Amino acid sequence: MGRPAGANRNTKERLLEASAELFSQLGYAGTSVKAIAGAVGIKDASIYNYFPSKEALFSEAIERERLYFAEAMDARGVFFDAATQRVAAEAPESLEAFEDFLLSYWEPFFADPRVARLRRILVLAAPCNDDARVMLLRLFYDHPLGFAGSMVEHLAAEGAMGQCNPRVAAYEVCGPALTMLGQGLAWSEAQRRLRSQYRAFTRAHSL
Repeated sequence: MGRPAGANRNTKERLLEASAELFSQLGYAGTSVKAIAGAVGIKDASIYNYFPSKEALFSEAIERERLYFAEAMDARGVFFDAATQRVAAEAPESLEAFEDFLLSYWEPFFADPRVARLRRILVLAAPCNDDARVMLLRLFYDHPLGFAGSMVEHLAAEGAMGQCNPRVAAYEVCGPALTMLGQGLAWSEAQRRLRSQYRAFTRAHSL
């Protein structure tokens, strides 16, 4: 008699979780099938009952984390349209509200362990894996820049701020946060610094 379907699903989920943790620590190249199997407590060969290859396991692991990222953004009213590569959000009505909205947007990048883990996985794997490189650029660069640019366009159109180049303004508000992510700052410190940056942005662009 084969194993129950529920047991198979549970083992597959454990493999995805264990592999994500190892990929975030050791990178794709540095993580062996043997290490993943050992973390779950199964034989190496048993992994191939669930995934045809290490690459397939990696692809499903990062897709699982991408879906979690999307849910974290959805919870903040930020939606990414994969078809158009555009970010839609519940737009703030003032520059002051934009400050708070930006801080809420950036919080999971710093404070959510799974979002931070996904970024580490992608950074480590990007040099040798095209899927990781594309996802890293899409989620951790294009997504923030698209979000900020769309908010600036809305505020300028509503007369809540002076006219400016939305792309340049997006780099102005995202650049510091991306730098702090790279530095590995804790959210408490990043939040303090970003609030100061965004107050300066508000003063510079107020009508």
